[in-house]
Amino acid sequence: MSDAAVVDSVDAANDAAPDAAPDPTIDAAPDAAIAPPFDAPPAQTDDLVTTGLCVDDACTATQPGVSAFEPRWHLWSDGETKRRWIKLPAGAAIDTSNMDYWQFPIGTRLWKEFTRDGKRVETRYLVRTGPRTTDWFFMGYEWNAAQTHAVARPAGKQNVNGTPHDIPAQATCRGCHANNTTPVLGFSAFQLDYRASPGALDLDGAIAAGWLSQPPPGATSPHLPLPGTATDQAALGYVHANCGHCHNSDSQLTSHPMLRIERAHTDAMASTRLYQSTVDVLARTSFEGATILAKPGDPDHSVLIMRTTTIDVPHRMPALGIETVDPDGQAVLRTWITALP
Repeated sequence: MSDAAVVDSVDAANDAAPDAAPDPTIDAAPDAAIAPPFDAPPAQTDDLVTTGLCVDDACTATQPGVSAFEPRWHLWSDGETKRRWIKLPAGAAIDTSNMDYWQFPIGTRLWKEFTRDGKRVETRYLVRTGPRTTDWFFMGYEWNAAQTHAVARPAGKQNVNGTPHDIPAQATCRGCHANNTTPVLGFSAFQLDYRASPGALDLDGAIAAGWLSQPPPGATSPHLPLPGTATDQAALGYVHANCGHCHNSDSQLTSHPMLRIERAHTDAMASTRLYQSTVDVLARTSFEGATILAKPGDPDHSVLIMRTTTIDVPHRMPALGIETVDPDGQAVLRTWITALP
């Protein structure tokens, strides 16, 4: 299915769901004020090397000032491996006054490289271009078969380099990135609050570098400890990374259930958004006979499981960017629901 068809299916599902509570700020603003300016790219972005990530076309090394990082929990991408980088403007800091939603300085750049079947297939680029929270530019770059050059693909590209990997059309990016007050999803307080592998920036590293306007409490990670057992925490992390970009209290979409980790809801497992909005909670729409989002002890009759195991496009979750079911994610969710009292 094409990216456009997927977006149409997601839009239809959203239209069929009950509307979220109106936001006076958003509802009163003209559409142009909230739409990301995809038609206003920064200069010279036709080739990946011009974005400032690499020292050469083949990206044999990164530019000075570019920092590698790896989020604590990964977004499922059909088993592809990924590398990620970020670069802040010199002397700038991230506004972390809201620890749930960091605001990045103008000029912040992020990249994510996808490898499929041993081949680099795409590198995605995200850069903040202006003062509005929606002033971000998105682009996917396709790697050639020789792995020596990557060029912009604003219309997207399917089955890159003979693999099943699809580069999303530029407009499709907003399907995942436009439902938070920041479109940056993997570089955040909870995602970095762990001991990362050598060479990767984590929360302690960001604090030491002076990147955060208001560092979180504590001398070292975990600065923002999660509640519950290891099973609980694995489930919290999985839905945060795979669902929370749409299912959150700040989303412009209908956001039930709310699955993003939020600092004010981490005192106990029972107070988390995941627990409150799924455990023994009646789903808005039943699915394949299941009516409860997370039915304690019964994953096979939990809508949360059913929606993440189907490959039926109008119903599958996550809605975009996947074609296969995540076996490890399923194991995490099944173990958690099975253990619920």
